[in-house]
Amino acid sequence: MRQRPGPRTGVTALCLQQIDDHVKDSYDAIGLLLILKLSHLQWRSMARRGCAVLDEFFEQVAASVWPRICTVVDANLRSVKTSNLKKLGPIDRSPHYATRRFAEYTCSMLLLAQGIDGGGLETVSNEQALRRELAALRGEIVGLLSRLSQTLPSPRLRVVFLINNYDQAVAVFRERHLKSPERTALEELLAQQRQRFVEEELREGFAEMIQLVKAAVGGAAERCELMTMMACDRPRSPALSKTRRLAWMYARAVAKGRWPAEVVVWTKRR
Repeated sequence: MRQRPGPRTGVTALCLQQIDDHVKDSYDAIGLLLILKLSHLQWRSMARRGCAVLDEFFEQVAASVWPRICTVVDANLRSVKTSNLKKLGPIDRSPHYATRRFAEYTCSMLLLAQGIDGGGLETVSNEQALRRELAALRGEIVGLLSRLSQTLPSPRLRVVFLINNYDQAVAVFRERHLKSPERTALEELLAQQRQRFVEEELREGFAEMIQLVKAAVGGAAERCELMTMMACDRPRSPALSKTRRLAWMYARAVAKGRWPAEVVVWTKRR
């Protein structure tokens, strides 16, 4: 009876040596994950046929590739964290090139990691470690964008810059039909910045009015009293009349618990 070959004998030893030599000097995380994905698919194909002769070989491949993937992602994370803003090019309201690179990189990693569900390769914990690394990378990218936005001269431009960047990142996830915690987190950040944009737009033209409304509107009775006062008061100046009507709309939005965007929509229609 022929003896089952070990993982480091003959052809398998040569293959493992070639993989080890490639992996130890590689900084291509997507290429490394492709190696792991192909190895996993081959292992599943042989498992369906009841052929387990190369299980040890595939386990050796996974044991060699997974740590290097996490090391490369961690290196990318540190690179983003220590970025020199002066070397990242001019900053304006348009999306920064680093945002799209991050989104493409994260989507590729998450898509390739799907389906590597362990089995004989015991890769579940490694996949979870990869997801933690990608979550940390997203946090560093968000921090980088926040630092870049501070180089812009006005709060409004800073908010517009963040909206454009988050929107581009979310668009990349949508193009690939990828639902993940990273996409959810970016969508939440996008919604927050859109809310800030509405507030900044209102603050530029109606800062005193908003301050008055927020100071005066406390309970339901005060809200009704303020809205009645603004609706009934008809000053002679048309400009002042429009301002009071906008104040009434803002007070009504606050009273109903709606976003201040209602005032912006109403202003555009008028």
